[in-house]
Order: sequence, then C-alpha cells, then structure tokens
Amino acid sequence: MKRLLVVAALAAMITGLMALEPQHLQFEHVGWFRYTNVSTSFGITDPDVSRFGLERGYLRTGYQWTDKLYTKFTVDIYSSDITTEGSTVRIKEAYVDFALPIKDFFFTAGLQKHYFGLIYSWNYLDPGKSLSDEFGVAASADYGLTINGKLPNKLGELQLGLYNGEGYRYVNKCVNTTPELLANVRLTPIKNLMIGGSVMHHGEDNRRAEEDRTGILGLAVPMLVSAGPFTLLGEFNSLDYTAETGPDTLRVSRKHSQSGFDIFPSITVLDRKLDAFVRFSSWARRVEQEDGGMKLNEARSVYRYGAGANWHFYRRSGGRRPGCAFQLAWTRTQARAEGSDPKDTIMAQFRFEWAALIPPAK
Repeated sequence: MKRLLVVAALAAMITGLMALEPQHLQFEHVGWFRYTNVSTSFGITDPDVSRFGLERGYLRTGYQWTDKLYTKFTVDIYSSDITTEGSTVRIKEAYVDFALPIKDFFFTAGLQKHYFGLIYSWNYLDPGKSLSDEFGVAASADYGLTINGKLPNKLGELQLGLYNGEGYRYVNKCVNTTPELLANVRLTPIKNLMIGGSVMHHGEDNRRAEEDRTGILGLAVPMLVSAGPFTLLGEFNSLDYTAETGPDTLRVSRKHSQSGFDIFPSITVLDRKLDAFVRFSSWARRVEQEDGGMKLNEARSVYRYGAGANWHFYRRSGGRRPGCAFQLAWTRTQARAEGSDPKDTIMAQFRFEWAALIPPAK
C-alpha cells in the first residue's frame, strides 16, 4: 500500500508538471581548456605532469515552469582516462525547486549544491579548488533535499539539508544508509561584508577501501570583505571523525582531526578586464596516539601559497560572470615534514562560457 501511494504521488507530480504552460528555457555551456604543469622544486622543464585537457565541459538546461517551479539538469563532459575514448560524462545537477509559503524560500529535491563553507559558491577566480574541496572535507554537490532561501532585509541566506553524504560522484553500493545533516547560514549585516557558518554531520562513511569513518563532523566559517576593486576572501575548515582500519579480526579505531584556513585577497582593475590575486592556505592532519594524545602527521600536513591573474576578453550576465577569459595561476605545496621537497603546479587555461534564454528576456 505504501509503495502504491508513493507511485501515485510521483505520477500526480509528473502529470502536474507536464500540464503547466512553458515559460522560459535556459541553455548554458561552461568550458575550461587547461594546460597543467606539476613539478618538484619548480623544475618546470623536467615536470612530473605536463598535459593539455578539457578540465570542465558543463552543459546546463533549466526550465522555469512558473514563478514557483523551476527545474535544472547539468552534465559535465570532460577529458578522462576512465574510458578508451579519452573523455567521460557525469551528472552534476538534476533537481526541482518548489517555492515555499515563506518569501524567497524554496524546497529543492535532487542532485544539488552542497551548502558547506565556500565550496558551493566558489567562482574559480583562482582555477584551483576551494579549501574544503581540495582537502576532501566536502563535495560541491550531493543527492538530497534542502530548504533554502534568502533572509529578510538582505541579511543573508539560510540552508538546511538532508543528503546522502557521499557526494555526487558516488551512488548505489558506495552510499550507505546513514544520511548527512547540514545547516548553513551566511550573514551580510552591512554591504560588502559577509560572514557565515556551516555544520554537517554524517554518521558513517564506507567509501574508502583503506578505512571506515564514523561520527563525521565538519565545520566551516567563511568570510568576505570588499572595498572598491579589492576583495578579501577567507575560510576556516575542520573535519573530525573516527577511522577503523585493518582486517576484520584486527580492527584499529583512532580519532582523526583535520583543520586549516585559506586567505585569498584579489584586485580587479582596468575596467574589470584584469584580476590579480595571491593565496595562502594551511592544512593540518592529526591522528590519535596510544596514549590518547593527537599527533601531527607532518607528511600529510601542508602549507600552500601562490599567485595568479585573469584577463577577461568578454564578460557576460551584465559583467557578473566570465564570458571568455585567460587564467594563469601558480601554487606551491610544501609538506611540513622536515626535508620534504615542494610541489609546484602551474595552470594556464582558457575559460569560455555562454548562455541563452528562450524566449529572450524582455
């Protein structure tokens, strides 16, 4: 009986959607053609990695049924060795938005943004990843349900979510029965100032062959300050969990704690054609010892710093988004272990995007 009710409810929803009058259909493409050079101690003429590739190839469609109902679907077609053809496809977004009785709030169901720290709004001014993405704290998207919206009087935004917890790359056998709970808020008490907080809890994570994680708790505190052409973006992240390793008969359980911060100042000049930035990050991994203390894993704890610039040939969406740009960035990663050699990554990429609305906006 319960299954019958679920099927009937889904059928009624689909029938209702198809009965609505069409309003707006949106198409969008985002492409990143990148050269990557990874070397030791800036040995760029003798690199460990030197390659060209399409790092991102988003194709998005969005349909605005009414002012209370919106659907979106995004696939990413990019260079990969997973298949013999040299490319692969993955789903990045697939959701429906329902307007709630509360002004500017929506109920979203499907594969959607993962509202943690800066990861869900990272604009890739630096073509590198956000702090939580780079160090595996959180995925940028996940399957789930959220209530999300804007706070009154432009005070910020709020999201509450129930997710699988394993991220958009994992489905079926890689997803366990323990969901993730998430809460996120961003406050903008005055213009050009934002401070926020995110917390997520996931009871169990069994994706990794080398360990099973339980009691996973993630925290993030993002901030942004801007004045004229200057912007300062920053974030603190932490991740705590218990990991069980070893064969079934000899399981070892230890607490793990990771934390770090990211400081990212930038300037936009020359009629917004040039962005320039520097960036500094720190990440520490600590593991519980037999005496109960937490010891720093120096080999896997790092400092990261670098700089870069973007030249915009064209901006779209009223100047809010890149249309066509060239990006150049250098990042050095230095492990804290004594005597370790630094790793240098140089990324040079053309970023090109377009969007079309049918019928065109009036």
